[in-house]
Amino acid sequence: APPRYHLVVLSVPRQSGKTTLMMSTGIQRARMLKRSRIYYTAQTRHDAVQIWKDMCSDYVARVKGLPPGAGVEMKIGTGNERLIIPGGSTFSPFAPTVRSLHGRTSPLVIADECFAFDQAAGEALDAAIIATHVTVPGAQDIYLSTMGSAASVWWHSKIDEAIEMANDPASGVAVFVWSADPELADSDPYGEATLAFHPAYGHTQTAESLRAAAGKASAGNWRRSFLNLRTQSTEAVISSKRP
Repeated sequence: APPRYHLVVLSVPRQSGKTTLMMSTGIQRARMLKRSRIYYTAQTRHDAVQIWKDMCSDYVARVKGLPPGAGVEMKIGTGNERLIIPGGSTFSPFAPTVRSLHGRTSPLVIADECFAFDQAAGEALDAAIIATHVTVPGAQDIYLSTMGSAASVWWHSKIDEAIEMANDPASGVAVFVWSADPELADSDPYGEATLAFHPAYGHTQTAESLRAAAGKASAGNWRRSFLNLRTQSTEAVISSKRP
């Protein structure tokens, strides 16, 4: 059966397990749909390749020696990077440009780190993705990222438009957003009550581990990346004082 939603928009803070989600979704679809081409991208081709290498290397290590993993092969030659899945499917990174997927078809394209795209780059990415689905019934697009800054107009608009469309049950659009309470974020940006919204909090993360993961991030980047709240600039917007 085709996916229930043709468009999925997901916005979560850092350290939420997003990479594991992308890896499992891409590989599951590649295994399910024989001889399919699954694609992944991020803010630049370099970033896409590096993230793809990390998650696919982890997958290959996990299945090595197991019968279900027989035949899995990872190619890392420049411009020819791909994970080959039994059944003839591949999972590959691509550059987020309008011509990068020209002539290719795919049942699933995943776009990561969407906050980094300006309006022109975001529109070019949309055009590249749409072209892969023209002859593929039941295709799905997944866009995911933390929230962005004032420069992230395209990404914030995509979230807002998806929320509006998702209000119609027949739209085929799903939206998932985890963000801190703005009032708590203003009054106590590093507190446990503020961080309790985090989808990994109490599971794989604690308030201490999240603060440690942020390292020396500016207060503005903390708000955007770990509280998943939109910021108006890249400057600090809350006190940089840490507990």
